[in-house]
Amino acid sequence: MPSNPVPNALTALRQRIDEIDRAIIALGLERLEIAEQIGLQKKAAQLPLRNEQREAEVLEGYREAGLEAVGRALIDAAVRRQKAKNAY
Repeated sequence: MPSNPVPNALTALRQRIDEIDRAIIALGLERLEIAEQIGLQKKAAQLPLRNEQREAEVLEGYREAGLEAVGRALIDAAVRRQKAKNAY
């Protein structure tokens, strides 16, 4: 079965996607670090782990962009990180 070569334009687009993915991962890790600090602050102030109003505000921007599932995943990851690092 002959293999079809990938067009240069497709390769370039895939490389750009890879660059964007690396940036998203770096930002996601930074977001988790900040979420951990927020968890420490909430624990020190004896605030609850979850803030439904704040989560809704964050999700609204993702929803408007058609990326609600991404927003939910980020929030869930932040909550897991806060639980793991702050013993909630």
